[in-house]
Amino acid sequence: MTQITHTITEPLEVRDPDKQLDGRLAWRLRVIGEDHDSPALQAWVLWCPQDHPAWQAYYVTGCSLDDERFGERFGPSQKQYPEAEYEITVFALNPEHHDLVAAMINSEDPLHGVAEGDGRPANVPYLMPPNVVQHVDGITRDGADAIVEAVVNVAINGVSLDSDFSGWWCSAIKGTASHFRGEHGEVH
Repeated sequence: MTQITHTITEPLEVRDPDKQLDGRLAWRLRVIGEDHDSPALQAWVLWCPQDHPAWQAYYVTGCSLDDERFGERFGPSQKQYPEAEYEITVFALNPEHHDLVAAMINSEDPLHGVAEGDGRPANVPYLMPPNVVQHVDGITRDGADAIVEAVVNVAINGVSLDSDFSGWWCSAIKGTASHFRGEHGEVH
């Protein structure tokens, strides 16, 4: 077990992280429907107390924007551009509900993934607006999952998930998708 501490709560006991580096911790969550028949991609909770004095926990996830998967449950997806196929999203988690964050990390039951009427993650005490929302296209579902995990890896290595860095993250996500499409060079 690992202990996480927030400035406004008592220390919380959570399972050992799946990834960690220099005080940054990440836990992969189980998601209901995290298969090719669901819009849900993988989901992670990150504990990055260095990023912001108030927002220390983040939720990193993604979903398919395919209207056959997404639309049958939620109606047409709201795309940043017509060709968009996947959404990669980072949310700050509500510091008043770190007990819920610890429960998510420790739970053996999977999250419902994309389960609310507007397609946002359910059972997650996230804050709105999201810190990062980037749509990508021209990649496989496995590629979209790999981008979610790449966001986690880069954050664990020290790039802040705070909203002040959202422009950098959007550019990095678009660049990674471009790389997966075999394009090398300037991001469009």
